[in-house]
Amino acid sequence: SYVLLLWMVVIVLIVINSIFFGFQLKRQLRRRFPDENLRGAVAYALMRTLQMRRLRLPKPQVKRGERP
Repeated sequence: SYVLLLWMVVIVLIVINSIFFGFQLKRQLRRRFPDENLRGAVAYALMRTLQMRRLRLPKPQVKRGERP
């Protein structure tokens, strides 16, 4: 039962982290692209962050640690 509790805590932490990341990303996108339609950009970014890097399609074009 401890493992189940730990797993539930991990899932809750992932959800909380995704919420904070979503708000920060939305704010930065509005600041960087003020006049553009950003519909779906945050959802796409969240889905990309939750995927394992090797399984992402399309493949990442930036190496780890580099800035785009």
